[in-house]
Parts: sequence; C-alpha cells; structure tokens
Amino acid sequence: MLSLYKILSILLFPFIELWLFYRVYKGKEDKKRLNERFGNTSIKRPDGNLYWVHAVSVGEANSALILIDQILKTDKSCSIILTTTTTSSNQIISQEIKKYDNKVIHQFLPIDSLYCVRSFLNYWKFSKIFFIESEIWPNIIYESKKLGCQLNLINARISPKSYKFWLIAKKLFFINIFSNFDKIIVQDKNDIAKFKNLTKSEVLFFGNLKSQSKPLLYDDKELSKISKQINNRPILLCSSTHDKEEEILLDCYNELQKQFSDLLLIIIPRHINRSKNIAKIFDKYNVAIRSANDKITNKTQIYLVDTMNELGIFYKLCNFTFIGGSIENIGGHNPYEAIKLDCAVISGEKFFNFKEIYQNLEKNNGCLIAKSQKDLIKNLTKLLENNKLSKELIKNSKSLINKNKFIDKLVDILN
Repeated sequence: MLSLYKILSILLFPFIELWLFYRVYKGKEDKKRLNERFGNTSIKRPDGNLYWVHAVSVGEANSALILIDQILKTDKSCSIILTTTTTSSNQIISQEIKKYDNKVIHQFLPIDSLYCVRSFLNYWKFSKIFFIESEIWPNIIYESKKLGCQLNLINARISPKSYKFWLIAKKLFFINIFSNFDKIIVQDKNDIAKFKNLTKSEVLFFGNLKSQSKPLLYDDKELSKISKQINNRPILLCSSTHDKEEEILLDCYNELQKQFSDLLLIIIPRHINRSKNIAKIFDKYNVAIRSANDKITNKTQIYLVDTMNELGIFYKLCNFTFIGGSIENIGGHNPYEAIKLDCAVISGEKFFNFKEIYQNLEKNNGCLIAKSQKDLIKNLTKLLENNKLSKELIKNSKSLINKNKFIDKLVDILN
C-alpha cells in the first residue's frame, strides 16, 4: 500500500505542480518561494545539529514557537527549521523568529511527492523532527525514519473519524504509520488509549501545548482607536465562526437587542475568504467592515472583522467572546488565546477537538457551555448584565492554566 502511494506521488506530480501554480494564481501560495514546496531552497544549511519543527498554520505555529523557545534554551548549539503550509502563518512567523538571531529559519513544507521529500531531507539533514498536532504525510514520515531521524508527534490529537480510518488501515493493509514515531505526546487524555491501539511507540500526556503559548500580539494604537469608536457600548464578540453559525448568532443578537438596544455585534470569521457571503447575511443591518476601513459609529449594529492577525485586539477589547466551530459540527477552537488576554469564553457543545480542555474549564467554572440556542441567549444575557461574571470566569480559567506549567518537562523528555 505504501509502495502504491509512493508511485502515485511520482506519477501525479505534474498535476500537483499545476495545482500549486493555480494556488499561486489564487494568492494561496508565495510565488517567490514556490521552490520550497518542491523541496528546494536558496538558504545555506546552518552548521551543527539541525532540528525540524512542522506546524500546519497559525494556530499550530503559536504552539510551535513555545516549543522552539524552550528547545533553544536547553540546547544552545542547535538550529531549527520551522515549516508551515499557509502564507498567513508566514506573515506572523517572519516577525516572531527575528528574536532568535537566525537560529530559526522558516520554510514552506514540501509537497509529499517522493522526490520533493528526498530533496528536502537530504539537503537539511535533520537529527530530530517534531510534528505539531495531526498532519500526517506518509512519504515525509517514512523517508525521515529511513534517514535515522528521531521522530516526535507533539500535541497529537485524533478525531473519531481519523481513528477509525487508521485502525482499518492497520488491520486490513498492515499500515502502521504511527509506529515510526519515537514519542507521541497527546493533548487529550482520552486519546492515549486510541494511539496505544495504533502503535507500540511511547505515548505520553502532559496537557495541551496551546496552554503554554504566549498571549496573542495586538496593536495598542488600534485597540485604543476602536475602543473610542465603540464608546462604552455593550459588545457581543463572536470569534472563529463558521458557515451557518452567523445566522444563528444573528438570531441571538436580535433577541438580545430587545434588552440591550445599543448592543454591537462583532463577527470574526475563522476563514476571512467567506466575508462577502457573511456580509450578505447582514444586508438589512448597519454594517461596518474592517477591511474597508469603515468606522464604528453609534448607528453601527454589526462590525465584520475580515482582516488577518487582529484577533488579539478584539480579545483584549472585549469582556467575553463566543468561540465558533462549536454550533456546527467543526469541533470547537482554542479557548486559551482569549483567556490569556482576559476575555472570558462561552462555547457551544460541539467542541470534540478540545474536549478535555472545555470539560476542565466548565468543571472549574472557567467557561460557559451553551447546549442550545435558547441556552446561548440565556448565558449571553448573564454576561452582558454582569461584568463580574466575566472576571470570575477569567480568574478561574487562568488559575487552571497556571497550575499546569509543563513545557520544560516536555522538552526534557524529548532530549
């Protein structure tokens, strides 16, 4: 089965190449750095030990940076290649890694075609590799193992659907890709047994790496400007929203407006390429759009934030946020980013990607979980009526995070 995958990755390469050029045309790939996706680079390899950390996008990259920070503290002689797949992650990372004085180099992940992978691995010659979360590329993993690299899967998670797939692959096709990892560090206790069913590799649990990350950056001047425009109005912030969720949140807003007539709804979609479609939902309302530099006036009902890397501003601005991906069957999103900027969290009940986190937060009165639209309106009303409730949720959630500082122990285990 693996041999078939390798052959297909070679035979389909011309089509993959065309697909990448199409992505360049659509602005989803960096034209100037497209050679990196083919496993090539113009950057000289640093001398000495070289580690590779891979993070898919912005969320995983934030986790990767806290891991990198600790690795460089404990091993000052090494250098690190940090790969991602999205152009948006590069915008953040290029700023963040400046502080490491060329000890960290960013590259885009090569496509999982055999010759591209071999070109990448043979050039950089890594001694240790760290994959963040759950992106699995067979050629990269098997070729890395063949070269004798120490392979680690960090902050690993596995959805019920993926677990069934890999279990079938193991039983029917004798494919056990997870056995190539030396260590698998899971982010949720519930996944320990699943990974142990899939591999004989060492499976460990410390906590979610995202809980160890630093607060999101934000622009003080922009924060002050937006705050003045809002002028002490009550705010309903909804972040990381997905398709169909905006309609439900708009219904909630309409209901809440009966009690809070000057309520401002701020929507920050998970994927800003949906912004035009979202704006159509709000066409009967007075809407200000962030990318159009619209100002928030006392007549503005809805503020649509369709710009990159500004989530920190709005978490710092607001007392609480509803985190999307939890009404629709997406699996929820990271609550730590909000909590670390003193923004209390309310979520729907479909948070299976962050199950243990939300369950612990709820158990310790560190967040609110809405089990229905009616329940959501009820909880939002409580938060809007009583600022003390937000402060209490933040106090409890931060206390929970501070109890579990494990990044130093994690890196010690990986050495």
